Formats: sequence, C-alpha cells, structure tokens
Amino acid sequence: MMDMPKREKVHRDTGGHDRISEIRVAGMRSIERLVIHIDGLAVLLGENGSGKSTIVEACELLRRSHRSGFLDAFHRLHAGCTGLASDALRLGVTIVGSGPDLHYDFSLLRKGVRTVIRSEELRVGRGNRPRFVLKRTRTRAKILSPAKNRLVERKEYDREQLLLPLLLAEDDEPCGPGARAVRALEGIEIHLPFVRGPACVQTTDRIELLENGLANASYQLKNACSPKHWRETLDYIKLGLGDEVEDVSTEGDPGGGGFALSIKFTGRRPEPATMMSDGMLAYLALIAVLRLKKRRSLLVFDEPDLHLHPHLLRRVVGFFETAAQSQPVLIATQSDQLLDALASPARTVHICRLDDQRRTRLYRPDASALERWLERYRGIGELRSQWYEDLVLGEEES
Repeated sequence: MMDMPKREKVHRDTGGHDRISEIRVAGMRSIERLVIHIDGLAVLLGENGSGKSTIVEACELLRRSHRSGFLDAFHRLHAGCTGLASDALRLGVTIVGSGPDLHYDFSLLRKGVRTVIRSEELRVGRGNRPRFVLKRTRTRAKILSPAKNRLVERKEYDREQLLLPLLLAEDDEPCGPGARAVRALEGIEIHLPFVRGPACVQTTDRIELLENGLANASYQLKNACSPKHWRETLDYIKLGLGDEVEDVSTEGDPGGGGFALSIKFTGRRPEPATMMSDGMLAYLALIAVLRLKKRRSLLVFDEPDLHLHPHLLRRVVGFFETAAQSQPVLIATQSDQLLDALASPARTVHICRLDDQRRTRLYRPDASALERWLERYRGIGELRSQWYEDLVLGEEES
C-alpha cells in the first residue's frame, strides 16, 4: 500500500502550463471590489454570507464567459445583474505559465431588464505598460492585427457576445494570447457536492460539479488510464476506506442507458452506490477528481468537507495539498477540521469578513501571531471554534 502523499510546502511542478494566479471580482453581491491571489492552495474561510460562495460563482461565470450564448446563460442561471444585486459587474483573471502574463477582464452593465457588455480587454505583459491585444468599450472594439502590429478597429461584431472567442478564431498561433486565454478559462473546473444517481456512458476527464459523473469518471480511471495509474488510485481509495477494498467497478444500470458504481470489499458481494454512505461517495468523488489525468488552470471546491468524517477529511486535505503543487486549488469552507489539517495555514488561508457596510473584505492570518497560538492549539480551526480568530487576523489583502 502507498504511503500518505507528502506535503511539499515550497516546490510546485507547474510544468509550464497556464494557470490562473489572480481572480478579480467587483460589483457582485457583497463584493464591492476584491482581488484573490492564488499560489498553490488557497482556502476561503468565513461565515455564511461573507462572500465565499460568491467567489466560487464568479469562477463559474469566468469559466462560461468565452462560450457562445454567455449572456443568455448569465440571465438563465444567475438571474443577470439583478440576481447578483449589481448595476455593474466586473470580472477578471491573470494567467501565468506558458508565456508572458495575460490579464483578461470584462464588465457587464444592467440596462433596464437587459444586460449589456460594457467593456472587455486582454493585455499581455507585466507592469504599467502592458500590450493590449483586445480593447472594447460600449461602442467600439479594437483587436490587435499581427500584420500591422497595432490595434485595429472592428466595425462588425456581435454586441451580445464577448470578443475573446473571435480573437481565438483569428489567432494564427496555438500559443497566442487569445488561444491561451480561452484555454485557461476552459480549464477552470468547479466542484460542488455530488448528487446520487447513475451516469450515462461518455468519455470524461472531469466530474462536472460532482454531479452523476462519479461512475463515469471511475470507468475512465479504470479503463482508459494505465493499469499502474488505476492501482495507485485504488491505493488512495484504500487509504480512506480500508484495506478490505478489493475493487471499484461499474455495472450496467437496469434502467438502461448508463451504468452505476459499485465497490467490492473482501468476503462480501459488490456493494452498489445506493448502499454506500454519503461520506463514502464524497470521498470516492474527490479521489476521482484528483486522479483524473488533466491539468486545470484552476480547480475549485465549494465545501468539500460535507459528509466526510474528520479521519477522511484529513486524508483529503493531504490530497489537495499534493494536487496544488501542479495546479492552483481554491477551496471554500467553514470546516474547523479541514482548517486544522492544513500544513501551512498562514500561507493558504484567506479570511472573508463583512465590514460595517456589509461589504466583503479579505484578510490573511498574521504568521507570527498564528505560530505562537499554534503552540497550544491544533490549528486555526480550533482557534476559530474558541472565538480566538481575531487574535491572529492580519492585514487586509490589497
């Protein structure tokens, strides 16, 4: 059996692939203006209504933004600017990795019952003088012409769509800024707690929102990945569920059109997912997400601690920290047990608080103060449970 994954605190194997290092959100529910820096693992901590789930929702909007019909989806799934309690919404990311830094931002404006695109821009490089590749206002749009090496006004374009996909279509280089920006947005992967049920047979390298894709992803891990990779995955499962686990398999759904998950324990018949506890299913789903062979630009989990026993949760935190060596991982949680299991809470925790105007503010723990308190407490979670969180609160993040 394999040992518990080691928790490296410094080295991260990014492998030169693009990843999101910064998320910018303005005008979204309680968030007036916020910048979240992500270097490896980032854990959002806060009470209900403090803005954690709003940040996760902002990531989902960014993930969808390059797709056709984005504004329709924005109204259908998020109730537009009205649903976000905003007259003007602005979202953006910084992308680093396979080339010069990219900075992509767009803003939406409520106009009556409609939402219009107010601005959009893609910049390349660092510092105060980045090079614009795309610059759009309410009435004009300019795109960089490689032949002329300058921004050229675009007369005809769809006012109801963001222009980044158009930039991608005209980008001759697969590693050009438009292609890189679209791939980075596509590479945002968001997981909410799983939903029980059989999954249709289809190739996958992700479990979309942990919904109904667990059997599907398990099928891929066992049949599309190498035998060595599957054996290692099974060892991860045994770490949480015990050495009695012999196999995890998928069986045809009697209802037709799909298959369902089952697990085989020593000396027992295969146990279908319908007989498993929510905690077992949640653990299997998280293992599947982290073992699927895909590099994401950002991997987001909203309350992954739900249903997990503290023993399993400590295992999972170790998996998150290992995954964060090669891809950014963002977690929103209220779990004191998850916080206590963190190897480097001063570096990874971001504390969401509401100010007197009920606007979200982001703070980091004070490393020196936290180190002193951790001589007597298990972690920042236990401090929080004893109402001592304010004693280790550092400066507000800029």
